Amino acid sequence: RAILISGRTQNDELDLLERALAEAQDNLVIEGELSSPALICVLEHGSSSNEVNRDQMVDAVLSQLDQFSLLDEIAPLPTLPDLENPSQPDVPWFRQPANWERRGTEEPLSLPTVVLRIDGEVTASGDLDASSVAVFDGLVSEELRAELLSLFSSDGHDPNSGPDPACWVRGGLSDVVGLEDISSGFSGDGLDILFSASSAGSVGLCPEAVDFLCANPPFSGAISAFEDIIKKRIFPNHIVSRMPPAVFGDSVSALTANAPRHGESFTWHIDADPKHLPPSPWTDAFGTYRNRSPGRPHFVSCLVYLNDEWRDEWAATTNFFDPLTGQVVEVSPWPGRIIVMDQDVVHSVTPPSELAPSGRPRYSLVFKLILHEPPSISKKQRASCMDWPVTPLAIGSARGTKQSISEENGVASILGYLINGNGEVKERHSENR
Repeated sequence: RAILISGRTQNDELDLLERALAEAQDNLVIEGELSSPALICVLEHGSSSNEVNRDQMVDAVLSQLDQFSLLDEIAPLPTLPDLENPSQPDVPWFRQPANWERRGTEEPLSLPTVVLRIDGEVTASGDLDASSVAVFDGLVSEELRAELLSLFSSDGHDPNSGPDPACWVRGGLSDVVGLEDISSGFSGDGLDILFSASSAGSVGLCPEAVDFLCANPPFSGAISAFEDIIKKRIFPNHIVSRMPPAVFGDSVSALTANAPRHGESFTWHIDADPKHLPPSPWTDAFGTYRNRSPGRPHFVSCLVYLNDEWRDEWAATTNFFDPLTGQVVEVSPWPGRIIVMDQDVVHSVTPPSELAPSGRPRYSLVFKLILHEPPSISKKQRASCMDWPVTPLAIGSARGTKQSISEENGVASILGYLINGNGEVKERHSENR
């Protein structure tokens, strides 16, 4: 939806009217009087509202999309001249990028090792809606994994000895928005889970390192190569965009990294939920809605594990939580493994166990993405971006039940599952009753 302002008034008067309308509809959304805002556009050369034609309306909307980067596709792989003459950032951990041009881009759509459905709820139409998590193995080469890890470690630093202080700082930028940033005036189930994912003692990337990672087009050919895998091997039928600053402002970056260490603790959280976004240019353009709504932008996070070695007994799994049943799925951080998840799924980082080598962090790189349907797709062709020809494992409430899954006669109750480094799914049971 769009509200177009057109007339013969002075430009500053139109700007004042635009701001007043935006503030008024934001207040109506917060108060619950308006379900979703509309995009407000000013036509610079309109004479009267009845002279606004369809082309002017489309141009005005496209101008807003371009101004706030709301529909920017991730950059393609750089050409060889770009790699030979990069714009070098002034950061100590920058290395001359390898030539990743066209490497592995002709491979077909890849199938996940495991697909999960979790955190289900019945929609107003009576359908069961559940978040999805997909685990991919074998897409990231050892060479690409090593170069991605080197992006936040300077020359001469061994990442296995601990995060490099040149780019990691205690209490660094969090990868999720804080509850206080988005919940003012809002209410509803699930908002209490939207808090910072980091513990007070954990480290995060310094702002300079985040800016380096988020450069677009990327400074690193490895970032381009990984995003090419996302576009062509995982989501070839969608337009893949990084989450723009217009969604949350600068408080949440589109790319970040994690390095949990033994002894740290982390909270359950979600990355984002388009149903509970604050008023912004994004909600003006797309409104607020349930993630996975047909025809709407789909919020997805993609993470890749970067350690050169990891064992199941070292733990540091990424955990996924089904709030209704309390079941948990743990995914082992196998080197090069990719996890793709709906951003509204409840999950948590966990630290390495005492069995891990002393001081060794578990590294991962995280991409916050938004997937758009291509303009040419028809309603009959629509399919969720998280649908693959793989039988999903339905967890807890995603099976359509409101009670914990347990066997007859109280023999054993399934508390959750572990997806180990070999891609095997292991059930976790409570003690026999």
